[in-house]
Amino acid sequence: MKYAIVYLSLAILLLYAALDFQHGKVNGLENTIIVKQKEIISRTGIINVLQDYRQTLKPPAILPYSWPVEVSEYENISSYFGYRNDPLRRNTGGSNNNLFHSGDDITGIRGARVNSVADGLVTVKYYEKGWHNGIHYKGHPYFNGYVEILHDDGMTSKYGHLGEILVHEGQRVEAGQQIAQISEQIDEHSTGPHVHFALWDIEGNYVNPLLWIGE
Repeated sequence: MKYAIVYLSLAILLLYAALDFQHGKVNGLENTIIVKQKEIISRTGIINVLQDYRQTLKPPAILPYSWPVEVSEYENISSYFGYRNDPLRRNTGGSNNNLFHSGDDITGIRGARVNSVADGLVTVKYYEKGWHNGIHYKGHPYFNGYVEILHDDGMTSKYGHLGEILVHEGQRVEAGQQIAQISEQIDEHSTGPHVHFALWDIEGNYVNPLLWIGE
């Protein structure tokens, strides 16, 4: 009888553990559903905004472009646009030559401010991986915290490896306006804190950012 009670107690404990595990999975799924619902609502809204916004674009006009990192907080460019040896593969034993780098990696002081390089509309935003406002986000698959801005001349600027992001999709921003900070997180796609800054032309091709923002 004593052993039967012990076995029954163990069975009850295991049942509670299993129920608790399933409860955790359900909570995780609910959070994922909430994130996806917000993404769908956001994407629907941004599509509508973009349809109106694109009608106002005048691609032949070229805007003045400014520096993406607050000048007083800028340190250096750690990797340039174009083909390079991939710093993430140097010690893996694999090939690391002639890999295309779509932008410039710009470093700054700790928590350096990241600014919009020209007037435009925020079209894409990814929180960096982690908890934000009670919801866990996975971040951009390559750039973690990430923002894209469609500018008034049809160019698109892209900012990766961001920490705190201060803008939202559909928001109008001005040249020099702070949109984020450089993240202090180091992930599998980064060798150190920096902003990956890239530019698309009106045909969707990457261009050398320094030809537009100077150095």
